[in-house]
Amino acid sequence: MTGDANNLRELVAYLRDEADFNRSWVDGRRGADRNFPDAYKRRRIELAEERERWAEGVIALLDAAQERDRIRKLLAYACECLETEGLEDTAERLRREGGAFER
Repeated sequence: MTGDANNLRELVAYLRDEADFNRSWVDGRRGADRNFPDAYKRRRIELAEERERWAEGVIALLDAAQERDRIRKLLAYACECLETEGLEDTAERLRREGGAFER
């Protein structure tokens, strides 16, 4: 997941850069010497907001993956503790029922 996560983080940075690029045409950092129509400015703002939403969506996916990994590790630890206490049947049941986190 580390390589994939790094690629996704790069995607978030790219999307945020794109959003900033679109905003720069509206806030005067680009094309300050030009008078753009309001429709053009609205479209640039829409594009910036869309890229920000996409970036937030990717962040939500990353957060969900990290949470899933944390839960999987907690389940494994709980099973080890149960086995240490001689509760192998309970540990096995927990592994079966928690198997969704292994996929």
